[in-house]
Amino acid sequence: MHYRKNLLSGEWVLLSGTAPQHHPDVDSPDIYQHYSASAYEQYFSDGNTVPLIGLSHTELYDYFRAYAAWITNALNNCRDIMIHSIIKPSCTLKGTERESHLTIVPDHPDFLDRCIESVHERYEDKHICPLCEVICAEIEYNQRVISQTERFVAFCPFFQRFPYETLIAPLAHSPHFSGISDEMLHEFSLICHDLFNRIYDETNKTDFSIHLHHIFVPVQFHYCTHWYLDIIPRTANWAGFEIATGININTTVPEHCVKNLSKIN
Repeated sequence: MHYRKNLLSGEWVLLSGTAPQHHPDVDSPDIYQHYSASAYEQYFSDGNTVPLIGLSHTELYDYFRAYAAWITNALNNCRDIMIHSIIKPSCTLKGTERESHLTIVPDHPDFLDRCIESVHERYEDKHICPLCEVICAEIEYNQRVISQTERFVAFCPFFQRFPYETLIAPLAHSPHFSGISDEMLHEFSLICHDLFNRIYDETNKTDFSIHLHHIFVPVQFHYCTHWYLDIIPRTANWAGFEIATGININTTVPEHCVKNLSKIN
């Protein structure tokens, strides 16, 4: 994999395949200029090619438990650095991709600042984690919540980017996924199993991706980090407006999506 820079816009693209360089000499993205010998990338796979949509809630529990153990081991081996991890397994019945990408980045002050600046500013203003604030607002509004358990809530956020995009998040503030208990993991697997199948059926068996968003930062920043799962059906592609502005056009509203998903048992 290597990075290439658009000299017209300044944007970066990551090419995952092998290809000759044959492009102008440009620096690496600033985010990677602080890499040291300790920086590296890893991939997690449970060795099972069955897509997540085809798993039972027990099999999902086993999958996420193995993932949490893998993350914990990475943290124990790499202290005092930042870890970004995102799980992107294919959820299509035809798919075979079941890997999670883990990037370990040295604890550089500038990089830390960029990662937490926006959530820190929000916290300073509201004295609450931004995701906790969103969860409280969604529960109070109660028109975009699909389901709620003792420890988790699933909702189509008011800032929904794609039709039927859904977030699943812990109700209590939880800095990172690796610390999840067995009881929480069981409950998380049940709600994931339910939502995966509801969304898959409602979108006429459209492929979708899931992104497990969590960032591992020094303990003094735990107040503003909160993990969550983002379910993104592949229902739309970028066209002229999106390409020109970088803004998504959502052809439906989250309230409508929730009504449809709530009808499915």
